[in-house]
Amino acid sequence: MFKILYSIVLVVILAGVAYFGFYWFTHDNSGLSLEFKGPESVPVGMLFELEVGVNNNSGQVLNNAKLLLSIPDGVVFVGRSADENIISRKIGNVGVGSLTTQKFDLIVLKGEDDDLKRITATIDYTPEDVKTRFQKRSNWQLPIEGEALELIGELPAKITSGKVVELKIKYKNNSSIDLDDLVLKIKYPKSFQFQRATLKPDEGNNEWHLGGLHPGSSNDFVVIGKLIGPENGFFDFKAVVTTKLSGRKYVISQKVINTAIKVAPIDLKILANDSANYVARINEKIDYSINYRYLTRSQGNNPIVTAKLSGKMFDLSSLEIGDDGQLDTQTNAINWKLADGVQSGSVNFSIKTKDQYPIRRIGDRNFVLKVESQFEDSVHATISRSETKVIGQVEIEVKGYFRDAKGKVINSGSLPPQVGQSTEFSIHWDITNYATDVSDIRVTTRLPSYVEFVGVKSKTNGSFSFDEDSPEFLTWEIDKISATKGVISRPTIAIFQIRAVPTKEMVGKHMSLIGTTNINVTDKFTNTPLSDSHDALTTQLPDDPTLSPSDGIVVE
Repeated sequence: MFKILYSIVLVVILAGVAYFGFYWFTHDNSGLSLEFKGPESVPVGMLFELEVGVNNNSGQVLNNAKLLLSIPDGVVFVGRSADENIISRKIGNVGVGSLTTQKFDLIVLKGEDDDLKRITATIDYTPEDVKTRFQKRSNWQLPIEGEALELIGELPAKITSGKVVELKIKYKNNSSIDLDDLVLKIKYPKSFQFQRATLKPDEGNNEWHLGGLHPGSSNDFVVIGKLIGPENGFFDFKAVVTTKLSGRKYVISQKVINTAIKVAPIDLKILANDSANYVARINEKIDYSINYRYLTRSQGNNPIVTAKLSGKMFDLSSLEIGDDGQLDTQTNAINWKLADGVQSGSVNFSIKTKDQYPIRRIGDRNFVLKVESQFEDSVHATISRSETKVIGQVEIEVKGYFRDAKGKVINSGSLPPQVGQSTEFSIHWDITNYATDVSDIRVTTRLPSYVEFVGVKSKTNGSFSFDEDSPEFLTWEIDKISATKGVISRPTIAIFQIRAVPTKEMVGKHMSLIGTTNINVTDKFTNTPLSDSHDALTTQLPDDPTLSPSDGIVVE
């Protein structure tokens, strides 16, 4: 009976599969078409309407139909986010011989001349009397031609530091429609000093609400100010124009206008401890000198030198200012007023670095001391910047145990150590690395002749070696240790076991277990060597809480 039922069910399933398979392969949708109506080409930044029509001449009603429109990168559905690249619309049932249309507002935000943007429409439907859904797809190519808003910025290719410079901004509507709610914003270089503009800014000194612009119309204005920088320094002015459509803001045009300083009329240099490439350490006094020299015969009046300090490692409480300089407490800038007619000279100040690294999180690393100095008179101006790297620090800590619950090491033997009898100890090496990544780590120590290396019990990483030619020489090598390892996270550790047999000469004394431990690394931030050391370790074992100092004295 079961076999008969099974056979009937199988026949029904196969018949259904055959039916739907036949319908799938024989379904004719050649009379169904998707039609596009839109511009022949569009510029970047212009709103346009695309109409997609579903023309049903298939001879069947299309039930529960949906129209999907997919757009490529750089094209946006107006009123929606830029990362939304497909829209689905329910269009219901499409009757035989009917034409159903849907309209979409689009804007191209990215593209070059002669680019082709492919837009894909898909009709998803169920033919009448069938539950299987079918799709038909069609593509439309949209050529890109120019920009709706032409934005031009003009600056001299090279300028003199401190001289007044004019940035000319021109904009024109090259599209066939009105461009509304236009806002222009310019991001200035940090060293640009805005003075005025022929068109008054609406917000701050760098934002203009341009309003609307008819097709073919244009406008322009000039931004005036001073650009102060070192010779051969390059500077960018970034101009961006946005518009608001359906409640969303879109960037429709942007330009970067650059210039360079061809002449710095004053030579200005900053030295830290008489060096332009000094590497500082923690808790160190640094003597800064700012040297200036006119390179032109023309001089202005009221020359002034300023210095601004920035960097978490500066100890501002230790600041000492020379040459009658004054600290502006509001800006934390040091000012030196010079005498008219001065040709060259220097001003000085000193400051200490902090005695500890301000490490609170993993990203607190690679500390830099920054000084920005400016020389300015009534005619000229120039600027100079100095960055002094602060070297890192690495520490090695050595601990010894007989009863080592912390390291989970079982040591045999007994205490006090007895002449001729072996006793085992475990040695912990802990590496703390502070403010910089370090590489080529090498930790070394020497073992006395009566001490035997048993083996490594655990380690964070790296490898141990024992010099066969010099059996008392033990080395731990590691490729790299990251900054802050051991400061805000666990240190890099190694635990190894040794076996010592004291001699008669040691009776009544603590026995030496390992010699001085040395660590040598390369600071990758400053590319300089770092080192640390820890004193030799004896059976006094101050870190073993289960022992008293007398427990480590050798007895017969």
